[in-house]
Amino acid sequence: MKKRSLVRPLQWVCIMALVALGLIQPSASAQEATHTLPRVAGMEERWIEVLRELVETNSGSANPDGLEKNREILIDAFASIGFQATEHDAGNGHKVLSFEKEGAEPELALVGHLDTVFEEESSFQELRIEGDRLIGPGVIDMKGGLVMMLDLAERLNQTDSELASKVRIVINDDEETGSVYSKSILKELTKDLSYALVLEPGLPDGSVVTAHMGVRWLQIDVKGKAAHAGMEPQQGIDACTEAAYKMTKMVKMTNYDGGPYVNPGVVEGGTKPNVICEEASVKIDVRYVEEKDLKRVMKKLGKITDRSYVYNPVLEEGTTSTLKQLAALPAMPPASTDELFAIAQAAGEELGQTVTGQAVGYGSDANHLAETEVNLLVGLGPYGGAMHTDEEYMLISSYVSRLQLNEAIIRKALTD
Repeated sequence: MKKRSLVRPLQWVCIMALVALGLIQPSASAQEATHTLPRVAGMEERWIEVLRELVETNSGSANPDGLEKNREILIDAFASIGFQATEHDAGNGHKVLSFEKEGAEPELALVGHLDTVFEEESSFQELRIEGDRLIGPGVIDMKGGLVMMLDLAERLNQTDSELASKVRIVINDDEETGSVYSKSILKELTKDLSYALVLEPGLPDGSVVTAHMGVRWLQIDVKGKAAHAGMEPQQGIDACTEAAYKMTKMVKMTNYDGGPYVNPGVVEGGTKPNVICEEASVKIDVRYVEEKDLKRVMKKLGKITDRSYVYNPVLEEGTTSTLKQLAALPAMPPASTDELFAIAQAAGEELGQTVTGQAVGYGSDANHLAETEVNLLVGLGPYGGAMHTDEEYMLISSYVSRLQLNEAIIRKALTD
């Protein structure tokens, strides 16, 4: 891990001061890059600008250059409010950033991620405003939450420097793909803390998240035998057809009344329509509440994998298949959030806000942290809708109330 220098942020401050005095002029490209949004009630203009930079700098999970640029934006922004950055190497090009004041003794973490589901080739790349909505890729999942972390850290530092020294900010770059590389560092950075607030988006009605289902991402690879589909189809064993049979068996395991949910979401196979499909694969998403449900699903998936539904009587052969795990998130039970949820409700009552909570089917990094002793609460970021689509939006009106709630939760958790 390494500490980051303050030289670059100070250079940036000096340049901006010279621009303001009219002693230097920004280049045409720089002037283009700093197009501004209309003023947004309740959000300082500089935080709107940081949000615009983050949103319009693509940071899809598979875009390492964009992820690095987003890290640089955050490092500069946190340095400007007195929080030093440390980079933690997570392997395979991934990094975790942590921010805290010099000499800090953290007791509470603010947790978030900078990767999004919108990849570099996506046509959805700009932030715009429409009424009470800020619309842009990742604006609530979760770049709005990252900006709220900045806002919170500065507010605490300005009003109670000692309290600000009890806060650590932790941001990874592979959450959307299961935090396979970063999860051990997330646990290490929070293991000795009392609390962790995960600023993922709040639910559409403003509720926070009090429980997560567990998640498993799996893949079944099917091997058949290629042959010419017209000349000698009897010499082929169709892996694509085998995958289809397996999927019809998988979906029957889903129980919409509380889980588990089994979704064969990605299917790949074959090369050409005139060639019997030799290889196919199915990527599967499993959601569960109880470990017993997961074990039951895994047992059935094992049987589905081992069985060949496609058999060639001429060759007296069928397909062969293997099952592998791609990512795993344990469930976050309500017990992980009971304490902080009670604190949030009390803080909300003092602010005149009614804080409600729900169990949800999606996962977050709180799933990994639930295995530790830290008290958790999720969904404390601003909220909106259409998450993971080309109309993802943040309700501007949610920002201020959420900011106030988070500040009150931190004060109550660390001082009462």
